[in-house]
Amino acid sequence: MATRNTVWRWNDMRDQRRNRKAPLERFLEPWLLSGNFSAKTVKGYREVFQTFLGWMREQGNEGVLGELDPLLVRKWQAEMEAKGRSVNTVRGYLATLKSLSRFLADEGYVRETNGRSLDLLVDVKVPKLPRTRPQVYKDGEIEEILSGIDRFHLYGARNSALVRLMLDGGLRLNEACQLRPEDIDWSTGRIHIRWQSAKRRKERDTYVGRRTLVELRRYLEEYRPKAADVEQLFVDQDGGPLTTHAVQCVLSRLRKKLGMTRLSAHQFRRTWATNYRKMGVGDLYDLQQEGGWEDLEVPQRFYVDLNGDRPGRPSVMDRWETQQRKQSRAIQVREVVQGIQVRERRESAPEPPKGTTSNGRKRGV
Repeated sequence: MATRNTVWRWNDMRDQRRNRKAPLERFLEPWLLSGNFSAKTVKGYREVFQTFLGWMREQGNEGVLGELDPLLVRKWQAEMEAKGRSVNTVRGYLATLKSLSRFLADEGYVRETNGRSLDLLVDVKVPKLPRTRPQVYKDGEIEEILSGIDRFHLYGARNSALVRLMLDGGLRLNEACQLRPEDIDWSTGRIHIRWQSAKRRKERDTYVGRRTLVELRRYLEEYRPKAADVEQLFVDQDGGPLTTHAVQCVLSRLRKKLGMTRLSAHQFRRTWATNYRKMGVGDLYDLQQEGGWEDLEVPQRFYVDLNGDRPGRPSVMDRWETQQRKQSRAIQVREVVQGIQVRERRESAPEPPKGTTSNGRKRGV
């Protein structure tokens, strides 16, 4: 249950019993309208909300605000994990509920007795992703994919340009499908990602090389239907905008043709990120900016070289022992040099006159 200090501001904050009984459905539409969410995000949030609400009622709850608390959410998390739901799925579901909780706090719907806003689910921790290497395409697989597309066919020219665009510029699938010809700088290779298609509506710029530009212009000038009256660069067989579902169908057929076990658009993006670092195109911060990530957590996963074995790589103890040997040899050389210098000084020093000591003083009688 929610803590005793929480209240809900709907019509009358003085009637706390009435506030605690407010149905959660009343907050759904205001929450979805308040954020800068894409249509895909809104659809996903709505599905998660309905799933959680249905689960609450299966547990004997009424589905009201007063029942929303960390213990209930953790119980839902435990059941999902027991059913074998993936870490990514659990993370997404919990992040959705935490977004709703922040909305309730930011809008002042949930407050403490002192009037301060209260985030009900602030203590709910989203599970961390396992530190595994991302699945990317190897060099031979990239060549196999590109050579498996017939560039001299209407749809093959389009598919070849589209795949190269994602492998060379790191565009997400929806970003590639929504790309317009005027978003391409044909002289520099700069690709502008509009906020309308970018994730979280954050526009950015990325770059592609000469060969990719050739493929894009070749499709635009030679194979794209002249009668296509749409803004998007890539079109379908009816002259309409190419959809993400259509591309997934194309990749599914290509996967079967090549006999590959996996072939997805997002894996092109992962491969781009890995090769970005492996080929020395830019540093980690350049990768973050061009990839459109909010922080460095995701691009850091692509920082390592995925070639596997590193021939000739020294270990920590190898380096330590080498350093010790160098220091030992330096000491030995220094002692030898000092010994030679002392001996030379002794040999070159003139003998003192008779009746005097080595320092020139007269001997006593």
